[in-house]
Amino acid sequence: MRKQNTYDSLSERDLIDAILSGNEEAAIYLIYNRYYRDLRYLCLDIYGSHIYIDELCQEVYIHLKGKNGDWHPLTTWFGISTFRTWLNRTARNLFLQKRASLIGFRENKLYSDEEDDVDPVENVVADQPTLEENLQKVLLLEAINKLDNPDQKLVILKELQGYSHEEIAAILNLVRRAENRIKLNKEGKEILADAAAVDVLKQRAVAYLKEALGVKRK
Repeated sequence: MRKQNTYDSLSERDLIDAILSGNEEAAIYLIYNRYYRDLRYLCLDIYGSHIYIDELCQEVYIHLKGKNGDWHPLTTWFGISTFRTWLNRTARNLFLQKRASLIGFRENKLYSDEEDDVDPVENVVADQPTLEENLQKVLLLEAINKLDNPDQKLVILKELQGYSHEEIAAILNLVRRAENRIKLNKEGKEILADAAAVDVLKQRAVAYLKEALGVKRK
């Protein structure tokens, strides 16, 4: 029997008001609990597979949070339609916008769909690379896979996919919250990653990658 969630009894209006007041946990519940099945169905309908569902849910989270992190896009729901209808329409548009980049990204992967127990890292570089460029990419991707710090690995991969540091910070906080890795400061407030924290993680990861690839410092 499923454990009762704190937000299960909230109406859509109450849930959105909680998010607009800065409650990110309510936003995660909205996406990953209340409407996750709808998003999975949309993913299957548009992509013919659930393989992209994690990335697409992250896209919904980033979109709803807005460029300024104030959840402004949620204020465009005026209650004329049900929130479910509004969210499905919004998510469908997002999924369609991401289709070309996601499918193109996956089609250039460096592993086979038939391989078992693979930790895939996709090829995100230019068309028709030379043999030497392919070798460099393989070495780079192998080095990224060996990063011990999962946050550093996420930062590098998301930057290769074209995400901004602000967007990566939002994804990182989402992943940390899902894995119960959000830390608290002395006042009991959550310590959330921002663009500066992402940059620090990136620099540390780059330093490791340079060492692993034998890149000499100038």
